[in-house]
Amino acid sequence: MHKIKSLPLNNIFKYFHITENFILNRQSENVLKQNSIKITPPLRITTTNLFFETQCIYENNLKTQNVNINLDFSFPSKNFIYKLETKLFAKQNENETIDITKNNYFNLYKNFTQFQFSTGKENSILRNEIFNIKQTFNFKNINFAPYIYLEAKNNFIKTLNESTQTNTIIKLVLPFKIKKNSFTFSLSKEMQTNDLNVNHKNYFNDANEYFNTISKQNWFAKTIPFADLFSKNISQIISENNFTNNTLTYFTSYDFTLKRPIGNNGIINLFLPISSSLTLSRDIQNAKDGNTTDINQIKTTFAFTSLNCFGKFGQRKVFTFYEQDEYIAAYSISLKFNELFTNLDSYLITGYSGLSLYLKKYNIVSSSIDFQFIEKNLWNAKTSLTWKRNIPSSFIINTIINIVPSLTESKINLERKNILYYQISDYKLISHTIGISHELKSQFGKFFTLTGVISMDTKLNEENNIMFELIASLIGKIKF
Repeated sequence: MHKIKSLPLNNIFKYFHITENFILNRQSENVLKQNSIKITPPLRITTTNLFFETQCIYENNLKTQNVNINLDFSFPSKNFIYKLETKLFAKQNENETIDITKNNYFNLYKNFTQFQFSTGKENSILRNEIFNIKQTFNFKNINFAPYIYLEAKNNFIKTLNESTQTNTIIKLVLPFKIKKNSFTFSLSKEMQTNDLNVNHKNYFNDANEYFNTISKQNWFAKTIPFADLFSKNISQIISENNFTNNTLTYFTSYDFTLKRPIGNNGIINLFLPISSSLTLSRDIQNAKDGNTTDINQIKTTFAFTSLNCFGKFGQRKVFTFYEQDEYIAAYSISLKFNELFTNLDSYLITGYSGLSLYLKKYNIVSSSIDFQFIEKNLWNAKTSLTWKRNIPSSFIINTIINIVPSLTESKINLERKNILYYQISDYKLISHTIGISHELKSQFGKFFTLTGVISMDTKLNEENNIMFELIASLIGKIKF
């Protein structure tokens, strides 16, 4: 084993940082070979960082190469900052049996170094390449920092049928603020191809094949924003492609998000969401058999959070039997359409609403309702009531202390929680469930926790089938 690391002893190594690690474990037959270099040139106008790392890992007769190249560049000015971030990642796996116990140190070093700096092996069973670039334009005076993100992926797998999957992603994000309210609009589109019976020999072949694939699908870069949600031409292009040995997928999405601070007016927060979003998307897929699916989706979400409204310490002191209250809710509606938003195919409606009353600091009563509607005969709803509080003593804990008196040397905290719930669901058959549970959590000092739970529920469906379930558990947890 050896490790090499540069030290900033002179002007050159202040800006160049170099490392090498070669770790050889003959007993477990594992090897790690790693090299890296980080360059930070002393430029006054810009900030630039270049990082390169490559490593080879050998374990269980499998060699893995990982390569990372990162380049960050920023150009600041008085009112504007331009930032460029680029990342390149490459990986390959190769099966090889090496006798680590008999090979000498230098032969192993040479073998793993050659694979570590390889440009791709023909007999690799897997090769992955990911390249992404992000450009951010930060206008400091107006709180506006849009960015453009591009990503290219290639995944080669050698199985019975060699296959290559490519992904191309383009994303534009426009975030801005008005006072304390934030708005974000994002546009993204992705194209994915799957090709069978391909034979690439190295990273350069993979990259060349990726660009050949993209050049054949030049319509991807020409799609007009928002128009691709409705265009019949895109669906026709995808369905008319030659899909003898491959598949093609196109996905586009437009998202509008609004967020605002909770603020001090909890009563207004009961009716005005702190965050909401609207997403319009389209997903077109064509399989090897030539069948094309074209789905449009509309999704909207709302989230509510309200604190300290009507309790003893609330804005309006309506109730005095509790100190504080907390209300949390979230709702979403998702609609999927065929034929360009004209024919409703499916829907999903979900909701959650929860109210917590803090009677005292460690005495909380909570209730919640959540539901999910997927279609006419596929839905469920559940309501629950929870009481959580600290207690001074417990018969069970007192019995344990009598058996193990040394436990009294630690501070003991006892917490009891009771839950009562009712659920109704319809999965082609309406069923009702009512249940109750009791939990006792005992904390002995800082390191030992003992939790006992007993629960039971009864299920009844419309065919009058009844099922009763009783569960008891005891869990101990030790922290070191």
